[in-house]
Amino acid sequence: LKSKVLVFTQFADTARYLERQLQARGVQNLEAVTGQSADPTSYARRFSPQSNQYVLGTGEKEVRVLVATDALSEGQN
Repeated sequence: LKSKVLVFTQFADTARYLERQLQARGVQNLEAVTGQSADPTSYARRFSPQSNQYVLGTGEKEVRVLVATDALSEGQN
């Protein structure tokens, strides 16, 4: 599938909960971003490498499902 899903939630606990639940259901290429994430922008690049003109590095996979708090939305517009 080429479809992508971006989910925003207010709370980091909710983001981590959704990540665990989706992983348990077999969702692949899934990441969660919160204020505790080291580099939130890197997740945005991997979610949409073409529009960000980003080349995936060795071992990196394109993110298909991204669950994020507003930590990701800051400065991304």
